[in-house]
Amino acid sequence: MATKHKLTLSEKMQLIRENENNTLIAEYIENYEHNENSTKKRNFRDELNQQLDQKVYEWFVIQRSKNIPISGPLIQAQAREIRQQLGGANLDELKASNGWLEKFRARHNIQYRAICGESTAEDIANFSLLQDK
Repeated sequence: MATKHKLTLSEKMQLIRENENNTLIAEYIENYEHNENSTKKRNFRDELNQQLDQKVYEWFVIQRSKNIPISGPLIQAQAREIRQQLGGANLDELKASNGWLEKFRARHNIQYRAICGESTAEDIANFSLLQDK
């Protein structure tokens, strides 16, 4: 029976570089060199889940670029909506549970933090409400 050996990251990279002809290994090297999240899972169950993850993340980035505060329940609701738009079998399969949300956040290094200028957006909304009265 073979024994397991724990390798350092540099030892793993050396083994990977020795076998660079493999396309999967080349993908790992590219991710490593672009310093992607090391805890990120590399495979999704299917293409639909991969598309869903990508579209939810794109939506998230767009909203954050507009300084719109995004909560966990909002991400979950958007994931359910995008899943409906993608169609396919088992539309009710995605529950977008808290566990799903935490894994999504970990994959994309999303952290909940206060947004610079967040109160300004609220002040503008409150100001326009006061003017209407």
